Amino acid sequence: MREEAAKFESVDKSFKKHMAATARSKFVYKNLGSHESWIRYKDVLAEIQKELEKYLEEKRNDFPRFYFLSNDELIEILAKANDLEAIQRNIRKCFESVSKILFVEESRYIESLVSLEG
Repeated sequence: MREEAAKFESVDKSFKKHMAATARSKFVYKNLGSHESWIRYKDVLAEIQKELEKYLEEKRNDFPRFYFLSNDELIEILAKANDLEAIQRNIRKCFESVSKILFVEESRYIESLVSLEG
């Protein structure tokens, strides 16, 4: 996803540049640039979205329990893989009767799963 991140950074930088220029001069139409550039930005963002959805589908194929999560929740888990709290927040959606995971102290090893009844 590095290539997509670079593309997004480029579109984001251009968008912020246009918005800053517009805020300074108050002439919106004059500072927005060409219509073609905005169409190109839209196309690049659509391409990034498509690649992101493809990546998430691959992850769901690797671990089918991820199908129970929304794209936003799955992105949070994947982006914060080292943050056990991010995983805890979504564990119940992956495993219906599990309320939380207990980890061996100061490690990433699972000690036990706690049911909804405790």
